Amino acid sequence: MEGRPRPLIGTLGGGFFGFAYGFVAGVVKAYSWQAALPTCLRIGLVDGLVFGVVFSAGAGLTFCLLGVLESPLDLDSVVSPRSLLNTNRATVTTQLLVWAPTFGQWSVSAAVWWSTSCRGPWARSSGPPTPASCSASSAASAAPSDTPSP
Repeated sequence: MEGRPRPLIGTLGGGFFGFAYGFVAGVVKAYSWQAALPTCLRIGLVDGLVFGVVFSAGAGLTFCLLGVLESPLDLDSVVSPRSLLNTNRATVTTQLLVWAPTFGQWSVSAAVWWSTSCRGPWARSSGPPTPASCSASSAASAAPSDTPSP
């Protein structure tokens, strides 16, 4: 591939999807506040620009790092199919070792946030969660029942 356009593709793609997400989220947020149309569009534009910059930087750096970690291979120099597979497996293993801890850290952070804010899929409160409703629902589920067990 000539010129290695991965960082450019990542930056442009991240910017496009970040702007689209931010614009829609901003307009919906402003609409829920019952703001006028010009205000909704202005909030959507600002959110779109902020999300576009953040997403383009993140995606550009990610695609750049993946391009650096990927080893270029001249197919004419391949000795056997096994050596090609071994090179490919080494590249995938390196990428996995770099990105798996990051994803794992994000997953653990999300689980901790859910449990401390009482917003997980297991939450049964009927309104916005508060520390009192979170502890009340967990206390109610932990309280022994009056019904004898079979």
